Amino acid sequence: MATDDSRRCIRCRCEPGYNRAVIDLVTNTAVGALCRNCELDVVPDTDRFERDSADGTCGCPGCARDSTVSFPRWLPQTTVSNGVVESRVDYTRDDRPFALCDEHVDTLVSGESLLSPPTPAASEHR
Repeated sequence: MATDDSRRCIRCRCEPGYNRAVIDLVTNTAVGALCRNCELDVVPDTDRFERDSADGTCGCPGCARDSTVSFPRWLPQTTVSNGVVESRVDYTRDDRPFALCDEHVDTLVSGESLLSPPTPAASEHR
């Protein structure tokens, strides 16, 4: 399967599998992906980020800037029609993904941790 730039991880540039899509909230288009290892390294505790805030601000604790990028999870969906099982994977914002401002997206892409964990979490899984 050929991967174009919009399918690669925005941090490590590798093929990300199906973890998180990266959605530009201004154009409402997918601009990339975030692989699981980079999520563990750079966003160590996604539960600490505000989810889908009503005022559209960045999900980073204490940041009041407008969010520009959303990170919904890819979720599998299966349908059965006339005995044929069809599986597909798509992202949805119904799961209230975390969203970041442009400044925090730049921090994520550069490889810095958004919450500064003592040890990169994904290093144990590689």
